[in-house]
Parts: sequence; C-alpha cells; structure tokens
Amino acid sequence: MDLESLLYKNNQFEYVSNKAFIGESIIYDLTGKTIMNLGIQNFIVGKNYIRVNQNLPLGIYILSIKSGTEQFSYKFLVE
Repeated sequence: MDLESLLYKNNQFEYVSNKAFIGESIIYDLTGKTIMNLGIQNFIVGKNYIRVNQNLPLGIYILSIKSGTEQFSYKFLVE
C-alpha cells in the first residue's frame, strides 16, 4: 500500500491512499500500549476519513492500519 498523505486534525484522520482495501485502524502510544481501536472500515482510492471518538492528550502516537496479513504504522502528533 502506498501512502500519499495522512493528516490528523479535529479528532479525525484524513488518509489518502492509491489502493482500495478493508482495514482495521488502531492508535497506540509510543510504548506499544493500545489507546483506541477505531474499528474496521472500507478504504477507497482517494480520501478516507477515520474518526476518533474522543480527544487525545497532547503527544506522539502511532496509527496502525491492519489489512489481511499486512500492517502499516504511521506516527502522528497531537498538538
């Protein structure tokens, strides 16, 4: 999967991908502790929105997207 962009703002991710797939999104802290499971959703080619149902404290986190046997992880900052 090629990531074109990932933006976190106003309690949601804007995730742009050039592939369509079904994936599960999970937020971890930097120690690997699960902070929040955002569920399974269909991702389309182009813009996808992943909603976060609560405010995250300031800090650095990891968004992991699992699709089948593949897992992709991206660091993001909450300011």
